Amino acid sequence: MPSKYRQPLCPLTFYHIFNRGINGEKIFYSSEDYTRFLSDYETKLSDYVDTFSYCLIPNHFHLLIRTGEDCKTISNQFKLFFSNHSMKINDSQNRYGSLFTKPFKRSPVTNEGYLQRMFFYIHNNPLHHCICDDPLSYEWSSYETLMSNKDTFLNRDEALSYFGGKSAFKNFHNELSTLTLREKGIMEF
Repeated sequence: MPSKYRQPLCPLTFYHIFNRGINGEKIFYSSEDYTRFLSDYETKLSDYVDTFSYCLIPNHFHLLIRTGEDCKTISNQFKLFFSNHSMKINDSQNRYGSLFTKPFKRSPVTNEGYLQRMFFYIHNNPLHHCICDDPLSYEWSSYETLMSNKDTFLNRDEALSYFGGKSAFKNFHNELSTLTLREKGIMEF
C-alpha cells in the first residue's frame, strides 16, 4: 500500500501538496527562481487546480489546492511543472540529476477545521524553519496576497470565506501565532 503521502489524487478534493529538494538541497537560489516558480505554476496548473495558499522556502514548498475532475491530467501537469523547474535550476546552478524527492507528496484535507489550520501552517512555515521573525510578511508566502486586492491566481474569495472574511482570516492567524504548532495540533513537515 502506498504511503499516505503518495496516494493517487482524488477529484474535487483539497490537498496539502509539498515537496523538498533531494537530500534537503535548495530548490530556490534567487528571487528569480521563486518568481519563475510561481509564474510557471500559474501557467501550467491554474486550469487544473484551484490554489488557496502557498509558501516557498529555500529547500521546499507547500501548496494548498483543490483538484479538478481529471486527476490523471493534474498529476501529469505537476510532474511536467516540477521537471521544468528542475531543468531551469540545473541549468542555472550547473548541476544535474534530480532536484526534488519523488513523487511529490500530497495529504488530503478532510474538513474545514483542518483546512483553516493548513492556512496557518503554510503561512507560518518560514518561522518554523527560522527563516524570518514575521512569517505573515514573508515575501514568498501567499498571506499578503490573500490580504490584498491585487491580481492573483489564488482563489482568494473562497479562501477568505472559510474564515468569514479578511478580518477574521487575519485574527485567526494572529491568535494561533501566539501558540506553537504542536499546541494547536497542526501537523509538521
